[in-house]
Amino acid sequence: MRNYISVNAKYYKKVEIDRISSHNFRQSRIDYLLDKKYVRFENQHIIYHENMQEDIQNLDDLQRDILLKNQFANLLKSKDEVQRRRKCYGNKNSNDLIEMVVALSEEQALNYLDNGVDLMKGFDNFAKNMKQHFGLTPLEISLHLDEGFLKNGEPKFNVHAHVVFFNFDFEKEVSVWRKVGRKDTKLMQDIAANSFQELGLNFQRGTSKELSTKEHLERNDYILAKQNKELKEVDFKLSSLIELEKDISKQLEEKTKELNEAKAQRMSIY
Repeated sequence: MRNYISVNAKYYKKVEIDRISSHNFRQSRIDYLLDKKYVRFENQHIIYHENMQEDIQNLDDLQRDILLKNQFANLLKSKDEVQRRRKCYGNKNSNDLIEMVVALSEEQALNYLDNGVDLMKGFDNFAKNMKQHFGLTPLEISLHLDEGFLKNGEPKFNVHAHVVFFNFDFEKEVSVWRKVGRKDTKLMQDIAANSFQELGLNFQRGTSKELSTKEHLERNDYILAKQNKELKEVDFKLSSLIELEKDISKQLEEKTKELNEAKAQRMSIY
């Protein structure tokens, strides 16, 4: 049974909190969601609020959005207070958000879900271990179980979680991500696998070869790349049609002009 786990990390400026919240809490339009008739499990969410983990399953999407943004604003304020106290002012355009997409092998993930196993515990353990290893402050987790595509009429699930961190270590009072190197990003893959294994969940670190394949890319990145390619092809075809239309119009205009001239010559003869 395939049982890989992989981590894809990206950093963002604070303005991206709107996009992140909108996507994670399903307030924005998403074209690659499975039809509701295929969705077997509900998405799950955690917001780390005032140094404690808050279960927000009973909140609606708008309430989750407000709570996440309020907590993010509180962290920004706390960071600013630290920097003012130390008279060490950071860059206003700093990357305050780190978002990690942690993907699980569909076969193993569904096996656990079908047997009532709470996969969110593994992602929560990963967030806490990342804090312990790097000092990143956990902000929010969204486990998405409604994304995927149909293959030969059967749903294929893209089981993954968006694990969002605030890019600041409040114990050491420093930003974290600028000190993270290539070696550390490889370590994150190990931390992810170990975080699940510590809870008895058998997921193995994906190999470099596996992580480089299209199948193991974050699903929406692959879809966007595919859509962009299709759009470019459409644009090329449309441009070709426009040029063809222009050429035909020009030829028609020239023929009309020649016909009118010929008519004028016949009229002058008579």
